[in-house]
Amino acid sequence: MIVTTLLRTFAGTVELQVSGGYPERFLNLLNRNRIGVWNLRKEGSCLFLCMARRDYKKIRPFVRKSGVTAHVIAKHGAPVLLHKYRRRKGIVVGVLLALGVMAAMSCFVWDVEVVGNQALSTQQVLELFEGYGIKPGILRSKVEPGKLQKQAMLDLPEVSWISIYLNGTKAVIQLKERVVPPDIIPEDTPCNLIASKEGQIKRVEAYDGQTVVKLNQGVKKGDLLVSGILTDSLGQNMLRHARGKVIALTQNTYEIRVPLEQTKRESTGKVVTRRYLGVFGTQFPLFLATELRGQYELDQTEQPVTLFGFSLPMKLYTLTYREYTEEQISFSETEAEQEALRRLEEKKTQELGEAEIVGEQMDGRLENGEYVLTAKISCEENIAVQQEIFTKE
Repeated sequence: MIVTTLLRTFAGTVELQVSGGYPERFLNLLNRNRIGVWNLRKEGSCLFLCMARRDYKKIRPFVRKSGVTAHVIAKHGAPVLLHKYRRRKGIVVGVLLALGVMAAMSCFVWDVEVVGNQALSTQQVLELFEGYGIKPGILRSKVEPGKLQKQAMLDLPEVSWISIYLNGTKAVIQLKERVVPPDIIPEDTPCNLIASKEGQIKRVEAYDGQTVVKLNQGVKKGDLLVSGILTDSLGQNMLRHARGKVIALTQNTYEIRVPLEQTKRESTGKVVTRRYLGVFGTQFPLFLATELRGQYELDQTEQPVTLFGFSLPMKLYTLTYREYTEEQISFSETEAEQEALRRLEEKKTQELGEAEIVGEQMDGRLENGEYVLTAKISCEENIAVQQEIFTKE
């Protein structure tokens, strides 16, 4: 696509308005004689199209045969510029050199982009493909998508699908990561129910399988609760997919520490932006260097530099500095206690989930400049998890 555009620019193009007669026959005649057109559109009774400057000189007999009228409404490309600036040799030479450089640069890859990754970092994928030779500066002709895709699938087991394609002077690596299926044992697979944590049995709801624990019995993590192995009246063992709930009284202990002396960071509103131009790994500042005084948070972004749709071997780095000040603040014991209680509530929401809280014991104390909150929380919750029964073939 890029090469085609460059060739058209060098050769020159003509934009025509075609009206009257039989425009469909005119287009058929062009096609039959292998005269290419593009940007074809119809507005009212008129056709608008573009063709190469050299082909325009060949269409007179086709215009006559189809009875249409063809008007030139615009001319584009290098020949037009050369004619316009024919007496300004410096401009002509500069334009030719620029077009030549662009044509040469279009033969290389100047940017590599990774899309579709989530768990895999972009840097990890870029480093892998750099090992294959895919990096800024490589010839487009040396990029072999099929070979690269096969190698990447072997080196990235986390990926279920990957492709690489060229978009102008950019190589795009598109991938899809494997979805890890949830750890659920199929219904037709024999399994037991075991304890996920320590507790005291309060209620058993066994839908299938043999209950092996009693009410108020204490169990430890990993103990068998409901067996998937049943014995019939003849003494034969049968395997089942044990299902059910085992509700137990569990004890959960949390310790929250809140320092009484803390550092608070507050933005001053002052923002300093600095830009660098990166060329082949070297960064050139685009600003007059001045020393930054104070404390700043730094955000950095980068974007490729393009010219007329071409990715150049450059990147623009933008560094944003946000000034802040630090202030030492002191918590009273009451304030520290409230903060500790807030954090405890967050932990309970995150870790206890659907468990029913039946009792809480909390103790707060000052220790080495910190307020320490210890909470012992009693819950009734389902502690049963499935464990597959492996049998010898």
